[in-house]
Amino acid sequence: MHSTHRKYCRQLPAFRPVVSGFGETVEVNLMDKHESITGKENKMTNAREIVQHFKKGMGTLTDAMPETIPAMAGFMGTAAKDGALTYREKELVAIGVALYTRCPECIAVHCQKALEAGCTREEILEAAGMAMVFGGGPVLGSSATLLLECLDEFAK
Repeated sequence: MHSTHRKYCRQLPAFRPVVSGFGETVEVNLMDKHESITGKENKMTNAREIVQHFKKGMGTLTDAMPETIPAMAGFMGTAAKDGALTYREKELVAIGVALYTRCPECIAVHCQKALEAGCTREEILEAAGMAMVFGGGPVLGSSATLLLECLDEFAK
């Protein structure tokens, strides 16, 4: 990536979501690379790779934390079940929250799940629009880049 473009991207918060964990914070430039919390660089070329990387990491965490991670997954599964809101509607909410928090793994996973649940591109973009109301430019940036990439990739 050209250094001027790289400098410009560093100035845009939408291209630098913050990933926190284990007492360490890592900024991620989605236009160039994906850095894990350990600081290892992994080339991420598309949304499917982000999801695969996330699933692999979840497997590693499950092995390392055999009580905690399954309990967390159970909690998330219970929260996602149909209730007053359907699973499909809850995935639209998850898209908005993922965009607002600028979590690239969350954006990719929930975009894929929303499409699998039957949400349309238009519904997902409308949910993104509501997230923009609360998150402004940074959400617009994440929507214009990663969300659109995810929609294109997972619609295949």
